[in-house]
Amino acid sequence: MAERPVATGTEARAGTKEGVVRYVLLASLVLVVVLFVVAYELFS
Repeated sequence: MAERPVATGTEARAGTKEGVVRYVLLASLVLVVVLFVVAYELFS
C-alpha cells in the first residue's frame, strides 16, 4: 500500500493564498475609504 501523506490539506497549501488575501483586503480597504470620502463630499 502507498504511504499516506503526512501533511493535511490545510498544511499542504499553507502560504499559497496569503498574497491573494493581502491584495483583496488592501483593495477592499482602499475602496471603502474612497466611498467614505465620496459620501462625505456628497452629504456635507
